[in-house]
Amino acid sequence: IKSIVELFEDTIGGHHEADQLSRWLLSSKMVILVVLDDESLRGAVVGQMTDHEAEIFDLAVAVRFRRSGVAAQLTEAFIERGRSRGIQSIFLEVRKTNAAAIALYSSRGFAHCGERPGYYPDGESAMVLQWSNPCS
Repeated sequence: IKSIVELFEDTIGGHHEADQLSRWLLSSKMVILVVLDDESLRGAVVGQMTDHEAEIFDLAVAVRFRRSGVAAQLTEAFIERGRSRGIQSIFLEVRKTNAAAIALYSSRGFAHCGERPGYYPDGESAMVLQWSNPCS
């Protein structure tokens, strides 16, 4: 848990506490997926799945593993977990200026479905993206 908290702090200015993540691990609605390499944490994704919808809260990749497919691997794993649970839609927010993340999510079937003006603490707006299960 500590490694996940540190990863989010180091890469995206994370706001998750260790005790919060520990509680989430006990919840059937929360999903925490990680990619490890010889015991080092490459990346992690945290989200929630309820009924037929899911949301990705945060996805982070350690700096030295960026552009190596880890974010795509985590996104695919989250989608597959959702499919196995009967999820029909997955939502997430991404900074409007984060072209790399937008391209990644778009390549995985996410589409723009809205905006959240001033969503981030620095005032930047977020794009809301949605993935829909083609089999639902």
